[in-house]
Amino acid sequence: MYLSLYRRYRPSCFSEIVGQEGVVEALLRSLQEGRASHAYLFSGPRGCGKTSAARLVAKRLNCASPAPGGESCGQCPSCLALAAGEHMDVVEIDGASNRGIEEIRELKSHVSLAPFQSPHKVYIIDEVHMLTEPAFNALLKTLEEPPSRVYFILATTEPQKVPVTIRSRCVHLPFQRIPNDDVVARLHEVCRAEGVEAEPQALWEIARQSDGALRDALSLLEQVLALQPEAVTVAALRRLLGGTGREDLERWLQAFRQEPGQAFPHLSRLAQRGANLERLLEGFYLLFRDLLFFRIWGEAILPGLGVSPEEAEYLRQEALQWSESSLERGAALCASLFPRARQGLRADVFSGLLFQRLGEARQLPEGAPRGGPIVPEPTEPSGGENAPSPPPVSRPLPPFRQEPCGERGSGTAGVAPSPPVFPLPVEESSCPVPRVREEDEEKAGLGEVEEEQRVSDPSGWNPLVLYLAQRDLPLAAGILRSRIVREGESLALVVPEEDRILSQTLRSPKSRRILREGAQSLFGGELRLAGEEAPPSSPPEREGAPGSPEGDSFTPPDSVVSRVEGLGREFQAPPGGEPAEKGEWIHEAISWLDAEVLFIQKGTREEESGTGDGGVGE
Repeated sequence: MYLSLYRRYRPSCFSEIVGQEGVVEALLRSLQEGRASHAYLFSGPRGCGKTSAARLVAKRLNCASPAPGGESCGQCPSCLALAAGEHMDVVEIDGASNRGIEEIRELKSHVSLAPFQSPHKVYIIDEVHMLTEPAFNALLKTLEEPPSRVYFILATTEPQKVPVTIRSRCVHLPFQRIPNDDVVARLHEVCRAEGVEAEPQALWEIARQSDGALRDALSLLEQVLALQPEAVTVAALRRLLGGTGREDLERWLQAFRQEPGQAFPHLSRLAQRGANLERLLEGFYLLFRDLLFFRIWGEAILPGLGVSPEEAEYLRQEALQWSESSLERGAALCASLFPRARQGLRADVFSGLLFQRLGEARQLPEGAPRGGPIVPEPTEPSGGENAPSPPPVSRPLPPFRQEPCGERGSGTAGVAPSPPVFPLPVEESSCPVPRVREEDEEKAGLGEVEEEQRVSDPSGWNPLVLYLAQRDLPLAAGILRSRIVREGESLALVVPEEDRILSQTLRSPKSRRILREGAQSLFGGELRLAGEEAPPSSPPEREGAPGSPEGDSFTPPDSVVSRVEGLGREFQAPPGGEPAEKGEWIHEAISWLDAEVLFIQKGTREEESGTGDGGVGE
C-alpha cells in the first residue's frame, strides 16, 4: 500500500524531530535518567510533531535495549511492532471521536490490566481538548494516580480548553511553530531521498504556504510531485496555487508601480481563475509588511522576516521605490479587506476594489494619516451634483472633560459630582461648589461678613465632604451646593434659599449630628445652619433611646406614635386647623409603609416653614 510522504518520513528517533530542540532535550534527559512523568501534555499548532514525539516516548519506555542518550534501539520486537503500528500495549485514542464518558470508563476498565508484551502500557489521547466535561471528570482520578506501569500522553492544539485540573496533573511541554528555514532543510532531505530535483525558490514557497506545519509542507510537496514527478519547480507550484505565490505577487507589484494599466488585467485574471482571495490578501499583506520593515530597519530585519536570498534581494531593490507611508497604507488596506474576503466577495468586485485602493495608497501624499483604513484626499467635484462624495474621514473623539455643575436656579441641572480626593488644589476640582447668592446671605443675617472670613480653603472643605461621604453619601452630595462662613469662633453653613429640600434635610437630627461630629473632629468647633441661634445645652441622653442626637431641642419618646403626638402638641394648630385624629392617620400610614417621620411643617405647601426645625430621625 502506498504511504503518503508525511507518513513515510515520520520521525523514527528524537534527532529527526524538526524545530523542537527544547522539547526534545527535556524528553531525552528525563528518559535517560529514568525520571519520566506518568502523564505528559503536548500542545502546539498542527503538524509540529506532537503525536510523533508521543510515539517516540512510548517506543523508548518499552525498548528492550535502549541506546545511550535516551534514544531507543529501533531493532527490538517492541520497537518494530510500534513502528508497524501493531503494538498491543501502546493505545492511541482520538479524542474527537471518543469524547464521551462511556469511552473513558472503558479505558479505565483496561488501565488496571497488566501489559501484554512490554514493561509498560502507554495511552496516547490525541485532540484531548475535545473530551466532554464528564469525560474529563472521569479521567481525573486515574490520571492523578495511575498504576505504576501505565503512562498517559495527551496531545492538543488548544491547551486552554483542557481543564486546569487536568493540566496541573501533567508535565506540560509546548511545541512551537517550525521556522521556514527548518522546513526547507527537511524538504531538501525528502527530495534527495525521493530522487527528485527541487528548485530552492519552490521549496521556500512551499514552506511559506505551510505556515510552520511540516505535515502540510510534505502534503503540498506530494501534490507538486503528482503534478510533475520529475522535479519540483516554481512553474508547477504556480499551476497548483493559481498564481498566488510570492514571486508572482512581487512581479505584479513591480508592474503596478511602473505600468498600472497593464497590471490590472493580470490581477483580474488571477481572481477570475478562482484564486483563493484570502490567500491572495495574505500574500499582499506579507509583501507590504516585508517592504515596510526593510525600509525602516534595513538589513537587520531580514533574519526575522523568513525570506529566501532571492526575496531579500528583491526587498533591497523594491523598497527604495516606495515611500514608507505608501507601504504602511498598503498593508492597512489588505488588513481591512480580510473580513470582506471571508464573508464572500465576487472576484471582479474584489480585484477592482483592491486595484483602486492600492492606487489611492500609492498616490496619497506623505503627510496623509498613517495606518488605518485608506481614505482618499478630498478633491473638487467633477461630475456635478451626482458626483460621488469621498468617504468621510474618521476623526478621534475629543478627550472627555467633566463640565462644572451649573448654578442652582439657572434652569440647567448640574451633575452631582463624586467626592473629591483630599487634598485637591482649587483649580483641579472637577465640580466647584457654586457661590451662594448675596441675597441668601442677607436673609441669613450674614450680609456684613467679610470676604476673608469665608471658609473657602479646600483643605478645610474637602475633608468634611470626604467625612460625610463615608457616613451619609446623599448628605455629602447636598452640602456641595452650600457654603461655609465663619462667625467668630463658630462656623455656619449657608444653604441656597430655593433648595428647600436640602434645608429641611439638614435640619433633621441625624444630619445635624453627623455635621456636628464632622466639624468637631475636623475643625475643632461647632457647625450650625446659617440664621439659627446656637443650640442650647441639652439634657443628658436618656437611657433606652440609643442613637438619639445630642443637643436637640426635644427628647424623642419611645415610639414613633408618641414622637408624632409630642410634635403635634409642640406645634399648635391654628384655628380651623387639622383635626385631632390626624395623629391616628399618621400612625396607620407609618405602620403600612414601615416609614419614619423626618420633619413636620406648619401651614399649607405654599407657605414657608416658620418653625421647621423640628423633626424625628434615626
